[in-house]
Amino acid sequence: MRVEQGLTLLEMMAVLAIVAVVALAAIPAYDRLMARMESQRVASEVNEAIRRAKIEAARNQKDTIVCLLDGSGRCHRLGDGGLMVFVDNNGNNRLDATDTVAMRQMWSLKYGTLSMSVSLSRDYIKFMGDNAKPRGHIGSIRYCSTMDTALSHQLVLNMYGLVTLKRADIEKIAC
Repeated sequence: MRVEQGLTLLEMMAVLAIVAVVALAAIPAYDRLMARMESQRVASEVNEAIRRAKIEAARNQKDTIVCLLDGSGRCHRLGDGGLMVFVDNNGNNRLDATDTVAMRQMWSLKYGTLSMSVSLSRDYIKFMGDNAKPRGHIGSIRYCSTMDTALSHQLVLNMYGLVTLKRADIEKIAC
């Protein structure tokens, strides 16, 4: 008497059908989870950059710049490539060889876009070296989720350097 082991073709097809149904349900949930994590990471890192800029401005007594980075690593208002904080040693509001980079965080956003809106259409926020406040550089950094608008948020910076987080699931944010 010969004992057969393994699955029949019908059993294998049933298992594959069950796995396909589970995968179809899990993929959208995974995408929502990843979009939520990206949104939270961006808010946390922007907050950290602003905190770091205040500290560097006060410690060095020099103007310190926060800016979003485009794909080539340059400051840009629509910077989805990351963000940077640098001490502007020569006062030209641009990163060059004489400046000190305090923080550079690169990312590749998959589920949203990032934009900066600062007074006088600047593409950076400057914390002044004399008081570590963004005098004349108030505005906001907005993350707009392309997957779920409830995950969008806006970090608003006031003239005292305080950050307020506005969440799209609580109040209206123009994305």
